[in-house]
Amino acid sequence: MLQEHFHPLVGISEEERSAKNVRQFVGDGSPVLKVPGLKEVTSVRVGTADIPLTMTEQVPIDVDAKRHETHEIALIKLDKAPDGTPILMRSIKSNNGMWQAGVPVFVGGKWGDTKEVTAPPVDNSAAKAKAEAAKQQAEADAKAKAEAEAEAAKAKAGNGS
Repeated sequence: MLQEHFHPLVGISEEERSAKNVRQFVGDGSPVLKVPGLKEVTSVRVGTADIPLTMTEQVPIDVDAKRHETHEIALIKLDKAPDGTPILMRSIKSNNGMWQAGVPVFVGGKWGDTKEVTAPPVDNSAAKAKAEAAKQQAEADAKAKAEAEAEAAKAKAGNGS
């Protein structure tokens, strides 16, 4: 039986830790992710979801769309910022080109001699506050709807006698 591979629910797996080829960063809501020391990217994972580095697309090459060509499109590109820091750029075909703010990004690859960057703790307080506000609003809406239905039923009963 083949052994299956699943990503850890949180953080870097023991296998990744021992290979020392995966580092954790945190997205900031922009299309650029600074990855100091990265020389070559081999994998990208956002949380537990693998992000493909490329995708293929079939495009028609004639008016009737009877003939097609296959093109490989990069979804993740290793580049350098103006100050020389390695960065990962995300294609607009991958999550509209944005690294989700506050979300852990695990980057696998070949690394230079720079100190490993430790990701800052993820601050989910704003998301939790927003979720709590939405929950309270939904409860208030449900209460208002129930009261309106009760009033309508009362009015209907009053007109029916």
